[in-house]
Amino acid sequence: MTKPNSPNPIDCQDSAHPSASEELTQDLELATATDLPVLISGSPSASRAIACELDRKSRTPRGSVEIVDCREGGAVSTLQGLTRADDREPDTRECSRILLLQEVHALGPNDQAVLEREIEAMQTWPTRPVRILASSSAPLFERVVDHLFSERLFYRLNLIHVVVPPEYGATDESGRSAGA
Repeated sequence: MTKPNSPNPIDCQDSAHPSASEELTQDLELATATDLPVLISGSPSASRAIACELDRKSRTPRGSVEIVDCREGGAVSTLQGLTRADDREPDTRECSRILLLQEVHALGPNDQAVLEREIEAMQTWPTRPVRILASSSAPLFERVVDHLFSERLFYRLNLIHVVVPPEYGATDESGRSAGA
C-alpha cells in the first residue's frame, strides 16, 4: 500500500504556502460545500470545535452535533439507529443530522466492518440522513499500514481531510478558549 499523496516538505517561512489557519479555512470551506464524510485529525476538543464550525457554516445549520466517543462503544448502534429511522420516513432534504465519531481509531475490527457497510449503503441514497464526521488524535494512516484499521473504511471517511493545528479549539481548565 502506498501512502496518499502529500505535499513535498516546504519551508514554513515561504510566503506562498498558506499558514495553518489559512489551510484550515480552506479545508472548512471545502467541507461545508458538501455532505461527504470528513476525517478530522486533531484533539477531541478541536474536533468538537470543527464539527460545530461545520454546522454553523452549512447551508442548513442544525444547531447541534451528536458526539459519540468510539472508545466507549456505541458508535455503530448510534449510526444504525439514525439511518434506520430515516428508512421508515424518506427525507428529501439535505442531511438532517451531524454525527461526530470521536477517536474513530479505537473501533474494533467488527465495528469497523459494520460502520463501513453503513456508510457504503448511505452513499446509494438520494440524500444522506446523517453527515459523518470522524476524528482521531492518533495517526490513522499509520494504523492502516499496521493493519489495525480498515483501509476501506479509512478511504470512505477520508473524502475530505481536515488537519487541525494543536492550538485550535484548545481550552483552559475553566473551559474558556485559550488566549481569550
